[in-house]
Amino acid sequence: MYKVIIVDDEEDIRQGLSRMADWSSIGFEVAALLEDGREAMEYIAKNHIDAVLTDITMTFVNGLELAKYIHENRLQIKVVIISGFKEFEYAKQAISYDVVHYLLKPTRLDEVEQVFRKIKEQLDMDRDDEMRLEKISRHYGKIIPYLQEQFFNDIVMGALCSKDEIKKHMELIGLNIEPQTGKCCMIGIKILNYEHYMNDTWEYGKDGLVTAIRNIIKNNDKDILFSVINNKDGKIQVLAIALHETEEAGMMGVIQIHFENARSHLKSLLGIDITFEIISTFNSLYDLAENNRRIHAYDSWDMVIPETLDGQAFGRIIEQQKLLMSYLISGNKDAVNNLFDAILETLDGKDIAVIHNCVISLFAMLENKLNDFTANVGTVGQGMFNFKVILEKKNIEQLKTGCKAWLNGISDKIMRYRESSEINVIHKAKEYIDNNLGKGISLEDVSDYVFLSSVYLSRIFKQKTGENFIDYLIEARMKKAMEFLKDKRYKAYEISKMVGYNSTKYFFKVFKQYTGFTPTEYRSRIY
Repeated sequence: MYKVIIVDDEEDIRQGLSRMADWSSIGFEVAALLEDGREAMEYIAKNHIDAVLTDITMTFVNGLELAKYIHENRLQIKVVIISGFKEFEYAKQAISYDVVHYLLKPTRLDEVEQVFRKIKEQLDMDRDDEMRLEKISRHYGKIIPYLQEQFFNDIVMGALCSKDEIKKHMELIGLNIEPQTGKCCMIGIKILNYEHYMNDTWEYGKDGLVTAIRNIIKNNDKDILFSVINNKDGKIQVLAIALHETEEAGMMGVIQIHFENARSHLKSLLGIDITFEIISTFNSLYDLAENNRRIHAYDSWDMVIPETLDGQAFGRIIEQQKLLMSYLISGNKDAVNNLFDAILETLDGKDIAVIHNCVISLFAMLENKLNDFTANVGTVGQGMFNFKVILEKKNIEQLKTGCKAWLNGISDKIMRYRESSEINVIHKAKEYIDNNLGKGISLEDVSDYVFLSSVYLSRIFKQKTGENFIDYLIEARMKKAMEFLKDKRYKAYEISKMVGYNSTKYFFKVFKQYTGFTPTEYRSRIY
């Protein structure tokens, strides 16, 4: 039931209006009968109501003043005015205060009921909209950390360049940073003896280690925000952003102390040794966006690096290509064009033949991956690229113009398949996980396989499945373990390794958390 108050300075009219209509059948409850607009204002201040039925002429505060009060205070209350006056000026004023209806005396029962039935329909629609927005807000709140991580990653990789866009994104995701004065720097972390530590000491998987390090590094510092940008094979890049205006020397001193403390904590809590160094500094987020090419990715990769490129430049280009692919699928043309510019900037100073080869490799990869993701809904990239045309472009500007036209064409085409494409991405990610459970895989491994940004994959995984990547990985491992436990040939410690856990003790702990039983207890219940 929605609540309505009736306001009129004549008692018989108040009582008559409250009784003449079958309010409950319309969907309303008469919450109060009041004799003046002032009383109505006081009542509204203390009680929730949905609608007001008021006379226009009253002793102290009239109906229009009441409507004005509701309008100016942006109260979500529907107002219906009754008056014996037929002057147009009253009706015009009523409209300016968002009054939903203007009734003339003598008031007919059928007209009152008809007006309030329409109001109920509108209130129902408003309530549905509020519930939908609340649901969206709750969901949006859950992915804010993913969006903030994506924001910094986009700036570092060159997907976000415009000052206006940076500020707009910051407002959207609730980042309280001054982009024009807050200094930034990139810190490189290296885990010493990483492979040995992962194989012989650490029990909780690659993602578990990165999460632990991330939590220790962030440490809720009030003056500096830390965001992990990249991590691969024991090498982690962290962006530090000053939350207040500060001198560079002072900020560097705070960061030095912060990471010395982090190193000490990592040693005592996790038993790992790290080294760290400040790679590059920037005067502000805007400065970072303009000069991000100074930041390279990792200095070594488990892949063949072309002789014409150094390892750092090649690593950055790979990450940029994965992010470009991510934004092609999500339909963000601005980010795609910015990233293509950023890739060419990374190649700045290289011979045109080297640039041609890199661009051809990029589009060959796009053609292959896009058709892979959209296999069930039609081809997207096939036949769209003429690599001979790339070789004919003799300067960077010609290359940019031609290639961006291709990229925009792909973006337009893939928008028709966006939902299906993202679902296919999740399907392929899950397929890879299910087929490689025994290898101790991580988010980075899966994002490398689907060739998408790990931040993007993590975000859409949460959006499409409702669960975090790591939660799905644990669930997949537990379900597979439960299957293996049905086969008496396998010992529990063997199953532990078969589903990706080096530590049998940790496997037992996770299994019990998931099922409520130890593996031994679970098996005994089966047989």
